[in-house]
Amino acid sequence: MIDRLDLVLRQVLLSGVPVPATQLSFQPPNQDWQQRVAGGVGLWLSCALVDLREDRHRRTTESRIEPDTLRRIRAPFRMRCHYLISAWNSAKDGTGTNGAQIDATGAEHALLGSAVSTLLDNAPLTPAEILVPVDLATLPESWREASFDTEVLPPEGFPKLAEFWGNQGRTAGWRPSVWLAVTVPVTPSPIQLGGIVTHIVTGLGTETFGETLIDLGGLVLDATGAHAAAPVPLMGALVTVTNPAGQLCARDISTADGHFVLSGLRPGDYRISARSASHAPLAPAPVTVPLAAPGPLELQFT
Repeated sequence: MIDRLDLVLRQVLLSGVPVPATQLSFQPPNQDWQQRVAGGVGLWLSCALVDLREDRHRRTTESRIEPDTLRRIRAPFRMRCHYLISAWNSAKDGTGTNGAQIDATGAEHALLGSAVSTLLDNAPLTPAEILVPVDLATLPESWREASFDTEVLPPEGFPKLAEFWGNQGRTAGWRPSVWLAVTVPVTPSPIQLGGIVTHIVTGLGTETFGETLIDLGGLVLDATGAHAAAPVPLMGALVTVTNPAGQLCARDISTADGHFVLSGLRPGDYRISARSASHAPLAPAPVTVPLAAPGPLELQFT
């Protein structure tokens, strides 16, 4: 997940910062990085991920339940990703072989300024405006149409800047850095609440039920051809229930998991059938509501 945020940042920075793609890295500016810079040519940009925090001010306990799959979908929490961006130059301040003065530090400052301008111009970061479709498709689904809260140079400054540079090796020294904070949603995995509901009884009235309505749940399976030995859920099947007079009482279309729910049925005898574009229709079969045995009602195309 974080590597996908790195991808967004990389594409943003490369759009406005004059460094080759091979010299923009998310490697910390430690001794290995410094050796890379010293052995190379030109300007380099380090975008080190230095901290991860949950934005608890935006935490919520809200959730929703998908009725067809019986999964609880929890609201995403917000993760703040903190980066320190520093500019580096393979050249050193001084006099070149041709006698010209080399202002390596000034070039680093110019590069850092370009990074700030580019980030500000693109804040808040919106992946759909930055990535090509093939790269956008690799992001978590909740990111693809989102905009990320983006803070460039928060006024309080990075609180552990001296400690950060002190841990990068004795030759690192201290140098100015851009503190960038990007907040992204992290969606928890759905919670499966259990199997499909066989039926739900709803009573209308106060002390005594005036009317009982039942929701009948079931599963459509494909048991044709290669699936004969191990039936698989069938999506898109139209399931209908009629009364003895042939009147339609309820209908539903099976989900990707093969589930269907027929709502608002009164207790009694019915006939149930199913149709699918890729199969011959199932002959109507008798069914009594509520079901005598627990468990979902299975309809199989054979």
